[in-house]
Amino acid sequence: MKNVFALAAICMGLTFIASAQNANPNPDKSPKTVTADSTTLPPTPPEPEWSGAVYLLSGGKLVPLESQRPQVDTKVKALGFGGGTMAFVYQGPASSTRSTTTEFVVRLGPGENPAAVILLSPLQQQKGARRLLVQKVGGLAGGLKSSAPNSNGLDVNFSKYGTNSVKIVPATPLPPGEYAFRTASGITYLFGVDDTK
Repeated sequence: MKNVFALAAICMGLTFIASAQNANPNPDKSPKTVTADSTTLPPTPPEPEWSGAVYLLSGGKLVPLESQRPQVDTKVKALGFGGGTMAFVYQGPASSTRSTTTEFVVRLGPGENPAAVILLSPLQQQKGARRLLVQKVGGLAGGLKSSAPNSNGLDVNFSKYGTNSVKIVPATPLPPGEYAFRTASGITYLFGVDDTK
């Protein structure tokens, strides 16, 4: 009978030790906590709220440009026999938006080609206003030949900016003066470049 009780006690002891080992297979080591690596994404650059509006990019911030719809000024010579001109006229001799940097941002619609909807042109200051010559017709003696000055605008480079926008940078530095971004919407965005000296 004593042997039976001793055998039962040994079995119970072995069962207790096995249960303890299964509960913590590494009793001398603390459980390890595994955490997923966190990746820090670069900040999203600011983008215009509305499509088609051109902004100056200065110090990482978007600065609204002066905007106007142009007035059309048509002039003819000798009742048209001497030729004529048509120009866009913008109020004021100089833009209220001044800068020494020339990086700009415009938000586009899906699939829009920026070269088809944005045109950068220099303006002439004349009689307290800014003018852009867009059409010129020669006189009758010259065969009424027509030309479209500034139809191609200045060369610019476009690059992706943010999710839905494009950065615009002139291909060559702009000299001091007055400039205009003409857009497909008919609204012109104006700015002036100041001398850095």
